[in-house]
Amino acid sequence: MEPAPVRSFIGALVAAAACVHAQSSFVLLPSAETAPANSFAVVRAVSGDGNVIAGSSRQLAGERAYVWRRAEEEWMRVQLPDDTYGSGLGFASRALCLSVDGNVVGGMSGRGASVASWASKYPAYWSNVLTTPQVHRVGSAPGVLSGTDAAGTQFVGYSAGLPYFECLGQPPGFLNSGLVRYSNSQFEHVVPPTRCEPPYEYRYSSGFRTGQSMSADGSTVAAHRRFMPPTGAAHHPIALPVSNIQAQLPAPSGTYAQSGGGAFISSPDGTVIVGQMDYAPSDSEYWDWFKIVAWRDMVPELVSASSPTAFATCTNYDGSVIGGTSSEGTEYVILITGTDYTGVATLWIKSGDLPYRRVRLDHYLRSHGIDPGDFFPTWVCGMSWDGRTIAGVGRNGAGVYSSFVAFIESPVHVCNDLDFNNDGLWPDNLDLEDFLSVFGGGPCSRPGCDGLDFNADGLFPDHADLEAFLRVFSGGPC
Repeated sequence: MEPAPVRSFIGALVAAAACVHAQSSFVLLPSAETAPANSFAVVRAVSGDGNVIAGSSRQLAGERAYVWRRAEEEWMRVQLPDDTYGSGLGFASRALCLSVDGNVVGGMSGRGASVASWASKYPAYWSNVLTTPQVHRVGSAPGVLSGTDAAGTQFVGYSAGLPYFECLGQPPGFLNSGLVRYSNSQFEHVVPPTRCEPPYEYRYSSGFRTGQSMSADGSTVAAHRRFMPPTGAAHHPIALPVSNIQAQLPAPSGTYAQSGGGAFISSPDGTVIVGQMDYAPSDSEYWDWFKIVAWRDMVPELVSASSPTAFATCTNYDGSVIGGTSSEGTEYVILITGTDYTGVATLWIKSGDLPYRRVRLDHYLRSHGIDPGDFFPTWVCGMSWDGRTIAGVGRNGAGVYSSFVAFIESPVHVCNDLDFNNDGLWPDNLDLEDFLSVFGGGPCSRPGCDGLDFNADGLFPDHADLEAFLRVFSGGPC
């Protein structure tokens, strides 16, 4: 937990940011004018005050790092300068993490023959982002910075190595990746890379398409390590979450600790580590299902129990709101490709000691008076510390993808969404009938219905839950 002066600074900053925002809004963020067909700008993180968004956009010359700055009710796109280290004609820059005010950005930058090649990506950060951005390369080996503290003076990331599934069979001398830290102008390997040869030692990394792997005071780091067995299981690597660099986190019941997973996110206050682990509905399919896990004081909580598979990308300040994507029914989330971000943008909201509750972002926006029209959010990629500025990716009715940012004027509330029976249809009379049935002690029409604590006040069943459900069902507030 950060000291009192830091908490006071954070509270004042978030309060000031709230005064800047006028009313609830939903905006599609512009891509680069030279972006190739079927490509779009991808957001990666939101500053703590909600006024700057970091990401990247593919162009004909490669991938370039961008930030979007709030200017009253509009968002200005700013291209960050590229580091020219490396050889080749292509650019490979990506902005991944921000200081609380967005004036410092971390990520990677460089030049190479291929955007996809690690050889062209070097750890880098940008200073003076709000005025005259400058790029600074960190170290001379390929890698990435995936998290920073509130002030933008400390970074964590990892040096590049072979993907774990390519390590097996490579000549000795290839390296698995290691964790790196940059602080006080000093670059160091916290966990040095290991040789890609028997006994195939651990491969460390931090972040997973996310820029929130370090707490605001820099004391907590979310990371993970993978181990490649020497024979027979190249596509089922062991993955063990790591907090504070070396503290192994336990797996919740119902997950397979020896299968894939990892810790990727630290809440800004450092009290919650978030990641995911393979979930095993049966012994024959454990590698296909991912569940989000949150750890408080080393104690795991299964967050996304109601979805077949889900991924987390961000949290609010204290980890009580988690953003990401999830699947519904029997569908799996398809991992990100160059042109697709499939899934259902999702928030998981926690109240007190109650379990996290899943809320679809499109439902959540409409409950706050925001109508995105035919635009369907598929991923939440970042949020401000107060949880009121939310950025992500989605697609319109024609299937064209864009990045978006939404601002919620009212404070985050924890009412559940209206899809009580989780059949993907809402609002419909069957949700109302099922809620009334369960409220009266009867059955639900299908397995997996939500609980009765609709307003998440810890009391259920009570008439306040019924009143809140009927009010929201009729178009009113929670």
